[in-house]
Amino acid sequence: MKSLFTFWLPCLVGLLFTGQYAAAQSDGPCNASPFCSDSSYFFANVADGSTAVSGPNYGCLGSEPNAVWYFMQIGTAGTMEITMVQTNTGGTQIDVDFAMWGPFTSLESGCQEIMGGVAPLQCSYSASGTETIGLGTQGGYAGGQSTPPPAQVGEIYIVVLTNYSQSPGNISFNQTGGDGSADCGIVCGLSASSSGNTCQGQPIALSASTTDTINSFTYYWTGSNGFSAIGKNVTDVPQSSGTVTYTVMSINQEGDTCFANTTDTVFPTYHNITNQEICLGETYTFFDQVVFQPGTYDSMFTSINGCDSLITLNLTVNPLPEVTISASANGICEGDSTVIRNEHPSSFATYQWYNNDNPIQGATADAYAATNPGNYFFVGISDKNCTDTSNTVPLQVYPPAVAEIIGASRQDVCFEDTVSVSAKAVENSQYHWSPEKVFRSDASYFYQNATATVTDWKVPVYLMVMNSYGCRAFDTAMLTGHPCCDVYTPTAFSPNGDGLNDYFMPKLRPYQVVSSFTIFDRYGNLVYENTNPKKGWDGYLPSGEQAAQDTYMYMIQYTCTDGQTYTDKGDVTLLR
Repeated sequence: MKSLFTFWLPCLVGLLFTGQYAAAQSDGPCNASPFCSDSSYFFANVADGSTAVSGPNYGCLGSEPNAVWYFMQIGTAGTMEITMVQTNTGGTQIDVDFAMWGPFTSLESGCQEIMGGVAPLQCSYSASGTETIGLGTQGGYAGGQSTPPPAQVGEIYIVVLTNYSQSPGNISFNQTGGDGSADCGIVCGLSASSSGNTCQGQPIALSASTTDTINSFTYYWTGSNGFSAIGKNVTDVPQSSGTVTYTVMSINQEGDTCFANTTDTVFPTYHNITNQEICLGETYTFFDQVVFQPGTYDSMFTSINGCDSLITLNLTVNPLPEVTISASANGICEGDSTVIRNEHPSSFATYQWYNNDNPIQGATADAYAATNPGNYFFVGISDKNCTDTSNTVPLQVYPPAVAEIIGASRQDVCFEDTVSVSAKAVENSQYHWSPEKVFRSDASYFYQNATATVTDWKVPVYLMVMNSYGCRAFDTAMLTGHPCCDVYTPTAFSPNGDGLNDYFMPKLRPYQVVSSFTIFDRYGNLVYENTNPKKGWDGYLPSGEQAAQDTYMYMIQYTCTDGQTYTDKGDVTLLR
């Protein structure tokens, strides 16, 4: 927004007005007063013998007596020429000097840079009573003369003016050339505001305000479509949609004017009819509500811009084919099958089964027996082209388990002897041998390698292998045996109480039963006779005395599984 400010003070008023700021302006760049290029300034100079604040680099100025500080902010980009004239009280021109710094982004940053010693952009220390500032044009004098780049919008320039002769008088300056200009809004402080965007036929509240608390103002408003009003706070009721701009002009008691603008948008109200078809189960967003039932929706509705608008929706809802898919299993073993079924077939729809996005030829019934791995689903299409896709059922086909008995450690063993049987090793598999009673001796029937006890002429063993997917395989083998009636008898024992070989006893098989067990010394004397058939002879005589270390004769009679009685004779050495 470009605000214009025209400021003309008669001499006396100028003296009184600017006299309020003379001391402040002499304080330095941080307290510079704003000025506007569209204004003509005429104010009393400073002639109190003061000197400008120390710290800045004043460039070509040999001295800085009776200084005043001003700043301007660029409102329109371009070239600018500003002329300054200083006269004494008799109207005769007297020497005026200046220095200008910039451009800056703000008064505060400019003050910091100037007080930090940045060199001026332009200056003049001539004896002339007239000086020229130039932006995009030549300005200054002699060593301070320069032609800076044209001014850009938003730039800040700070100027100091001095009274070398120290004669009381007046200074005037105004823009005398160029197509650029300063933003006068920083001088008069007028601004315009509104209640914001509105709808056709709704009011907009307009307000004017100013930072000038000294003068009184009258406010004149103009706007689009012939609007005009007088007052600080006014109201317009626009009847047309679009962008509207309101301009307020303020005039104070001295006839000085300022302008400010505010722009708003007037949104339209309208009647819109929409015909829409959806499929059952879908929804349609009707502005701020979600609808899904067929019918006509007709009501005043608030548009996205907040305006009441008449909206009519004619909604048609077409039915969907019913699709519910089920499967008896998500994984099968190789060679098996599972039925995938559409539980609710519909008469007005067609169906097609898919596996991995590929249609299965001929699979148009409500069920499909799947044997191959993949992701199964079906698609239904209604006569209204409403399409519904069932959920996807993944089906895996697991590799088969492998069961193979690869061998037994031996065959045709004695009854109650054990045989090691082995299954082929398969990774991540579980093993189970049966019948359990055959493998009960060491509970190894859950291992790859197991120990079987042969209890009959022929003993069948069974192997079940289950892999990590639950698939099972089976194998069987036949173990053979025979009754063995020989006994094993130790040749020596040492009954010294150390827990090792303290008893002399034949090692019997479970099916062998001792009927007579006698031991004689070398002289034919009986030293033991079935006194403890479970443990055998402990090396003591019937008298309770320890038998001497010697060789003794034994005779054992026992029965076997064939029902016959066997006799085993031999000698044993007693060691002490």
